[in-house]
Amino acid sequence: MQYYRAGIILFFFYYNDIILLKPKSGGYSLKMLRGKFSNKSLYNIAIATCVLGIVLLTLYLVNINSFENRSEIGKIELFVKTINSPQGMAFDQSGRLFAQSEWDGKISIISNDGKATDYSYIEDYYGYGMDIDYSDNFILASKQQITVYNNSGKVIRVIKGFTHAYDVAVGSDNTLFVSDSATNSIYQITPKNEVILLTVLGDKKSNSTHNAAGICFDDDFKNLYAVNMYSGELFQISISQAYKVEEIKIIASNLKRPNFIDVDEDNNVFITCLGDNTIVRVNQNSIKEPIDTKGKISNPSGIVINNNEKVLYIGSKDNNSIYKINIVTNSKTKK
Repeated sequence: MQYYRAGIILFFFYYNDIILLKPKSGGYSLKMLRGKFSNKSLYNIAIATCVLGIVLLTLYLVNINSFENRSEIGKIELFVKTINSPQGMAFDQSGRLFAQSEWDGKISIISNDGKATDYSYIEDYYGYGMDIDYSDNFILASKQQITVYNNSGKVIRVIKGFTHAYDVAVGSDNTLFVSDSATNSIYQITPKNEVILLTVLGDKKSNSTHNAAGICFDDDFKNLYAVNMYSGELFQISISQAYKVEEIKIIASNLKRPNFIDVDEDNNVFITCLGDNTIVRVNQNSIKEPIDTKGKISNPSGIVINNNEKVLYIGSKDNNSIYKINIVTNSKTKK
């Protein structure tokens, strides 16, 4: 961008020399312009500078709204301030935003103007990640188990056998996937509540208690993304329609304790990082772009994207709040 600004400066600096194309309007003819310079080299430099300025200015005007992978961050707003340590967040099928509290087992529905209303209360719940399936059932990760609640708050399914269930993601057919941070693994849950190992993220024997953390599918359900909090890596797990792993690759590293993630419609992955209180965007070229939160979001946790409105919702554990960040991307909004 600084090069385009330089072009604008050069253009206006030599403006009186550029209008030589219209001598009848008071500008200079080429011959008159050359006569202004006693040295031919200076004349050539002036002409070259004018041309460079015009080229750079043209590039600026053409590209100002179309830089590849361009992401602009708008105003950061305090959206909700009554959620006790918000962790999991998700939208239901009608576009309503829900958030769950890590400590008190409360699930709240968030209005468009940022008002939180108690929606359900889960006893003896210590919550982490959350997702909502295509029947509007709530799936919550809670250490040793995954619990599924219907939209009335009634338990309809319990899956046990985990050491530290951290996050959950719903597949295209409501198949559930769970990250277990203690075993550094991702599991698939069948309709019969069978727990099947999908993959291990790196070293299963790591002595850290926070390994596999946030997980999320892309819009086409061809890739499952996952972060390892301990190693600071973002994984892209390509899977078949039968949920068989086809390829695993690391697309970003050196993240500072990555926590929860979400993926937009362009397959850009947004990550909350506890280690440096940042939000990081990773595109498909593995380019990391930190989002400046201006120091407002401390201990970022849950994250969810509203693709229609181009908005990120970020939970802050320290502030017991949810923040709203406007983002702009290249793609058109999906319906």
